[in-house]
Amino acid sequence: MLSQKKITDTKNRIEQVRKTIAQMEADSERENYEARMSLKEELMYLEMIVERHKDYIDKLTRECNLGRRFINRTFENFQIAGNRQAFLKAREYVDNFEKAEGQGILFIGNAGTGKTHLAAAIVSHLIREKSVPAIFITAIELFGLLRDFDNQKERLKKIKNVPLLVLDDLGKEKITDWNREKLFEIVNARYEDYLSIIITTNDNPRELECNVGEAIYSRLCEMCSLVVMKGKDFRRQQ
Repeated sequence: MLSQKKITDTKNRIEQVRKTIAQMEADSERENYEARMSLKEELMYLEMIVERHKDYIDKLTRECNLGRRFINRTFENFQIAGNRQAFLKAREYVDNFEKAEGQGILFIGNAGTGKTHLAAAIVSHLIREKSVPAIFITAIELFGLLRDFDNQKERLKKIKNVPLLVLDDLGKEKITDWNREKLFEIVNARYEDYLSIIITTNDNPRELECNVGEAIYSRLCEMCSLVVMKGKDFRRQQ
């Protein structure tokens, strides 16, 4: 699909065409008839492009799994104080996503420091501005869905192949051999195909390695830039 810049350019062209048609009709010159018809055909085509793009973005937004609370978490309403470097890293990431080549971000920090906010902002921005399909899911939700064995194969395929996967609150799930096996399957598939993953966790690096295992942690170290979030739990300050 089109980038937001191309959509903006298309909308600007629509306005130009509409003004030209209006001026021609005001002049009411018969010799302008064919030109007017040509412009009207162009206008219909451009409006169709914009409408299809909107439908596609709406579809990506519905399917990304961001809930009502986090769909509204953007870069614009992120509280930067104390985490300016993390904010700049996230902005740099979306600006250069096309060149990411499978690189992601590992957000580490205490609860309430804005990890999930930035991860959600990345998803929303990439969907809205660059039409990038994404899935946002908590680790607990992920393993719960995969225990539906009737649909496991289809869900695994989608999670492995989506251009951007955000795995929120890794480390809160119950540690089992089955969880680690499925997580390795997902991380390794994305590692091999140069597909980006963003992870948020309350664990420090040593705790995370202990929880997910050496093989998974090693791949995450290569795939993700480590971003440490600092500060107090903002939820307790409301």
